[in-house]
Amino acid sequence: METVKQFDPQHWNNGLSSPVLTARQRSKMPWIEPGFDGYDMIEHYISLEYKPAKDFESFIYLSQLAQADALKRAAEAHRRNKPTTMGSLYWQLADCWPTVSWSTIDFFGRRKAGYFAIERAYREVIISASDHGDSIEVSVISERLNNFQGEAIIRLRNTEKGIYLADSIQVVTDNDQPKIIAMYDKIDLLSEVTAEGAILQMILLEKGAVIHQNYHLFVKSKSLILTEPKIEIQTTFQNELIHLQLQSDVFVKSVELSSIDIEGFFSDNFFNLFPGEPVKVQFQPKKSGGKKPPHFQIRSLFDTLDK
Repeated sequence: METVKQFDPQHWNNGLSSPVLTARQRSKMPWIEPGFDGYDMIEHYISLEYKPAKDFESFIYLSQLAQADALKRAAEAHRRNKPTTMGSLYWQLADCWPTVSWSTIDFFGRRKAGYFAIERAYREVIISASDHGDSIEVSVISERLNNFQGEAIIRLRNTEKGIYLADSIQVVTDNDQPKIIAMYDKIDLLSEVTAEGAILQMILLEKGAVIHQNYHLFVKSKSLILTEPKIEIQTTFQNELIHLQLQSDVFVKSVELSSIDIEGFFSDNFFNLFPGEPVKVQFQPKKSGGKKPPHFQIRSLFDTLDK
């Protein structure tokens, strides 16, 4: 939202009818229907996965989530398909001018949801779930030259505090092909929790340290049952670096952190919060020597819903 305000300071509150945003709309698709353009296509793709945005800021947020979901889904599918697929590239990294586009870093250097999604999906070793109709497969994929040894923790949770399954699996895999480490029957998984309230949480550890986390939903995000969260945030300062720790009492999907009054970079963003599991993030101000601490704003999928 700050990017739109920066390149359209006078009309941003008019939303997509702003003359500046209208001028940046170059995609015309009359073969779909008369007057159909790129903004309509963005709205279409949002509607496939999410409920309608309640306002313009929510629309921008949801458009980023829709792109992030697509990039995550594609990159993980490519990697699970190794060695048939031996690599992939994505388009595009950054922008050459301030506009609305599919770049994952905008003209001003702000990192969108897609940036963080693709960074996680392209890590050296990942854990990923795939849906096969009646069953769910969980795989570990490694790009290391040597064998990977670690531990996978898989939990079936609901969107509040319940845990219905907790597996710990020792993993040894090479880099030739993905290793399926677990298979679950959907009927068994969802015997005590509804599909609309279930999340499969996956954590990959090496020598006790978390190196990758992932999740799998059993329904589209628009059908997910979400509870209003109580998110706590603690900040500590180390020279110019600011350390944030967030935790919640319930599941929170796609937490977006933003700094209102100071530009800077977050080490992670657009992540999920699980109850009782703190997430640590670092914030690096763009300019040093600030005299006041920044004010951080938190948005999640729940905030886009009409209450």
